[in-house]
Amino acid sequence: MIDLVGQIFKGYEIRELIGSGGFASVYRAYQSEIGREVALKVILPEFANLPEFIRRFELEAHVIARLEHPHIVPLYDFWRDPEGAYLVMRWLRGGNLGSRILAGALEPSRIALILDQVASALAAAHRSGVIHRDIKPDNILLDDEGNAYLADFGIAKDIAAPQTPSRTGTSPQTYLTSADFIVGSPAYISPEQARSVQDISAASDIYSLGITLFEMLTGQKPFPQESSISDLLEMHIKQPVPSIRKYRIDLPAPVDEVIQTATTKEPGGRYQSATLFAQAFQAALHGSSISPERTEIKTPEKVLNPYKGLRAFEESDAPQFFGRERSVERLITRIRQNEEFSRFLAVVGASGSGKSSLVNAGLLPALRRGNLTGSGHWFYATFTPGAAPLYALEEALLRIATLQPPNLTQMLTQDKRGLVQAAERILPPDSKTEVMLVIDQFEELFTLTESESARAHFLDLLYHAVADPASRMRVVMIIRADFMDRPLRYVEFGELMQRRSEMVLPLSSTEIQRAIVRPAERAGVFFEDDLVSTILNEVEDQPGALPLLQFALTELFDHHIGARITLNDYLQGGGVIGALARRAEQVYGELPAETQELVRQIFLRLVTLGEGAEDTRRRVSRAELVSMGIAPGTLDSILNLYARHRLLTIDIDPISHAPTVEVAHEALIRTWERLRGWLSTSRDDLRLQRRLMSTAAEWISSGREPSFLASGLKLAQFEAWARESGLNMSAEEVEYLRASVSQREVVTVEDEARKARELRIARRAAGFQRAAVLLGVVGLAAAVLTLLAFGQAGRANELASEADRRAAAARAEVMIAAETLTPIPPTLTKVALQIRDGNSRLEQARLTSESITNLQDITGNAETAALLALRALELGYVPLADITLMRSLERLYTEQIFVGHTDDVASLDLHPDNKRMVTGSTDKTLRLWDLASGAELRRYEGHEGPINKVAFSPEGKYIASVSEDKTVRLWDTESGALLHTMTGHDGIINSAIFSPDGRFIVTTCLDNTVRWWDVQSGVEVRRVDLPIATLGESFSPDGGLLAVGADRVV
Repeated sequence: MIDLVGQIFKGYEIRELIGSGGFASVYRAYQSEIGREVALKVILPEFANLPEFIRRFELEAHVIARLEHPHIVPLYDFWRDPEGAYLVMRWLRGGNLGSRILAGALEPSRIALILDQVASALAAAHRSGVIHRDIKPDNILLDDEGNAYLADFGIAKDIAAPQTPSRTGTSPQTYLTSADFIVGSPAYISPEQARSVQDISAASDIYSLGITLFEMLTGQKPFPQESSISDLLEMHIKQPVPSIRKYRIDLPAPVDEVIQTATTKEPGGRYQSATLFAQAFQAALHGSSISPERTEIKTPEKVLNPYKGLRAFEESDAPQFFGRERSVERLITRIRQNEEFSRFLAVVGASGSGKSSLVNAGLLPALRRGNLTGSGHWFYATFTPGAAPLYALEEALLRIATLQPPNLTQMLTQDKRGLVQAAERILPPDSKTEVMLVIDQFEELFTLTESESARAHFLDLLYHAVADPASRMRVVMIIRADFMDRPLRYVEFGELMQRRSEMVLPLSSTEIQRAIVRPAERAGVFFEDDLVSTILNEVEDQPGALPLLQFALTELFDHHIGARITLNDYLQGGGVIGALARRAEQVYGELPAETQELVRQIFLRLVTLGEGAEDTRRRVSRAELVSMGIAPGTLDSILNLYARHRLLTIDIDPISHAPTVEVAHEALIRTWERLRGWLSTSRDDLRLQRRLMSTAAEWISSGREPSFLASGLKLAQFEAWARESGLNMSAEEVEYLRASVSQREVVTVEDEARKARELRIARRAAGFQRAAVLLGVVGLAAAVLTLLAFGQAGRANELASEADRRAAAARAEVMIAAETLTPIPPTLTKVALQIRDGNSRLEQARLTSESITNLQDITGNAETAALLALRALELGYVPLADITLMRSLERLYTEQIFVGHTDDVASLDLHPDNKRMVTGSTDKTLRLWDLASGAELRRYEGHEGPINKVAFSPEGKYIASVSEDKTVRLWDTESGALLHTMTGHDGIINSAIFSPDGRFIVTTCLDNTVRWWDVQSGVEVRRVDLPIATLGESFSPDGGLLAVGADRVV
């Protein structure tokens, strides 16, 4: 196996290899998110990729993770992918019992304590229906004080494994064989395990614990370890364990009786429970004995609460799930139907109707049992969409993949049939293995997923996965009834919902009674008859009452005494309706004021505001709460308190495996008046906080690109909110806001410097002479140079001829004056002044001409043009130089000029990648430009009239354009191909936009109509006639509303 030391898996830094074997390796690792050391067990891929292992791993790991006992090593986290299976457990520094036995003899009293602790843990596991299968000293861990903890429960260990040793081998490690499905360590294995009995009971663990006790007392195993594995198995099947007194004559005789009873060959002859076994040993040490049939226990173990509080029933809770038997059959019948789209089923119900429990604890166990032909061979993957549904889908597929597809991400994100292809790549090459995807809390796709393109693509993946006749994918989605309209807005997926939805109806009185009574009866506890009828009267006709009922029953069971729950117990707890709010308020009221404020901050973070629907719970990372400035120790105390009272759920993010927190159920949001009050008074502040959170996340995901920072009014709103709202900000939000303010300060300084520079230029220009008469030859020459600079050669030639004529007249005047020798100082002075003035005007004309040349040349320098114009103005005011100066200043702040259109540009739109731009012109063409270089990338031609509007589709794949030729045209952005020409408008089309989901183009026209066009077919699908012609339109972000307006009317 590859050494993983130094690598990081899902936030766990692997620091040391502790041990390895043929099945797995164990590492010491560090979880920086929480700051704790953990043990990470890595199961080899040759086992983890076996189909039967995949089918069972998550289900069995869930069961183990739910075991809660002071002497069971907790399973913190687990996951599986094609590289292996991973189990994260508590790290204990004291080593294991096997090493401790090798170090020397243990005192009987010490052995009794270890046996008590392990037996208590084992009894708790057995009450939860969990059989360990591999009890041995190496699987009993010790802390620094020597306390014992039971570890390494047999998660999917009885799986066929071709590389396991044969019966003739001598490996002392856990033994598996593909032929016999044996699991366990040969030195400790029970007779029934050695005989490959399929239905192993708790008695098997009692036997292995008896062998372990023997070794603790004697320092050696009961059967010779030099024997072959085959011989060892035969000894366990046929030979009794040697007498303990052969090795320890000092021990009382009853001790041997205890070991012989625990290790008898017939399971029915062993102690009825691990606890009774431990008590018998304690008594034997003092010379007395306890019968294996004895049922009286001095310190009775706490009975496991069969109710779930606010938590939905999971698949591992199936034994306690009652009342929905008919509904389960109805779902199986719908899945069994052989019709189009029968691979899809939407389970729809109101909040609190029990829809998730129905699927997870009812439908899935039934399918795993094979209630539908072939369903016992399927792979099952359950997930929630969250904020990144495509990533969540990919992670869910990897959990059941037998192979790692090299391009799974690309497959899922770039192809609508990607899910069909993915199933073929990850599943075994047989015809019977299919995938059942269960998507719970489907409403998260509309409450948490912000990207419309990601949402639409996710729905397309699901549609094509269930519509393809050759698909190996099945989908069951669970959605709240008040969100059912959202997926209906997507044509293809809406058809699925319309044809393949199953409504979850309220339970009947009989069904409610079963849900109340049967779980308690299985635990040996009973309700008073009057109590059951009282509960029924309270919950009947109460919509969404099931979570409240479960919470009230959970509280009742926690506090009952004896084997009967009474009406008085129920009334003291506040009944069904009042129990939840009463508990939430009680927990809050017992906290100090400063902690209460932290609780308010935490709960407000845990709610997603409903816009047109009820508020919903929001799953947040523990790191987000810590970053709000709450000390980690304080935060954990609060979270653990509310989790202990079942008001919050602490879990692991399925993608990052970081700790997460969420409200246990929306019922708490509905019924806890204090929380509702917080939400009511802070609703506007929470909306702004979520905007800040979203924009900060975008900025960070962009690599902290400055263009993503807030500015202007948006920044001012955030600043005012931060000062006045009283809501704590996360570290990311604080960083984003500070960066935005810093950028504003930099921009302000730059703006002030620019304005000062422009003011100096303006003042200098204002001091120039604003009036002068261009005289004779010189003035005309200046005009000639100016016109030449602007390319007006014809007019320049005319003025040049006039200049020649006036120059000749001037020369004649000078000659006449010289010939007469008559002193004419005024005339000579005038001529001299004209020549001097003329030289100045010529210089002005030259400077202005060069300035214009620089300004008009695309490679010219605007700063040089401005300086030339400024120099010309210093010699005297020339309007043309003044205009050139102003245009030069404008060019100084222009980043790019796009040259190519031969007429006015009427419309433009930026591509979603922020790297390209499309323009539409009255020259009847569209052009695609590169923003960085200014280069024309592509030209789209076909319109027969000026183009009025262009627009990219939300994902940038298409361009829509409208023209005065009365057509709407759809172009492929990359190829430039004309996909559709849409006609129907009877007038000039003003505007066009795509719907947020990218499925429709909406256009407005002077013919007083608004029309919807289907992007895929180019067909007009809707038309609205209006009393006036509209000039523009805009969709709401979710596409549910369209606003149009013109002539001061919207």
